[in-house]
Amino acid sequence: MKNTEKRMALRLKSGRKIHLDEIVQWHTYAGLLEGIPRKEMNDRIIADVMQNARKKIDLSVPIHLIDPPREIIIIPRNKPALRNREYERMPAIACAAAFESFEPARDKECFSSCLIFVWFQNNWALPISPRIATQIRKTNWNDLAEDCMP
Repeated sequence: MKNTEKRMALRLKSGRKIHLDEIVQWHTYAGLLEGIPRKEMNDRIIADVMQNARKKIDLSVPIHLIDPPREIIIIPRNKPALRNREYERMPAIACAAAFESFEPARDKECFSSCLIFVWFQNNWALPISPRIATQIRKTNWNDLAEDCMP
């Protein structure tokens, strides 16, 4: 049987090619029933997303967060809101993805290397937003990824 699997791949600025193994996604504000997101809430959401990435992608490799953009929300004076709080919004979709390189990062005795990326974007992936793909391409894979044995 011929394997016709096509995996999404990115070429890093270093020249290394990495392949998408798995991606999971969920709404950034899925648990927010009412209210306006604040900086403190977004900090907790990022921490929760990092934990969820570890649970949903069952690999014991490092996780690298691509810092999300945070858009300041200006509340009109006639709307009910506490004045001394920083309101902000992050992109609507939280993403976690495992990538693999068929080359080791450091240990030449290993066969590959892996890293999980976590990011936020406005739409469901795939595709990965161009801003995020650019950030992934800039990653220093050798410093962040973990070498894997078969």
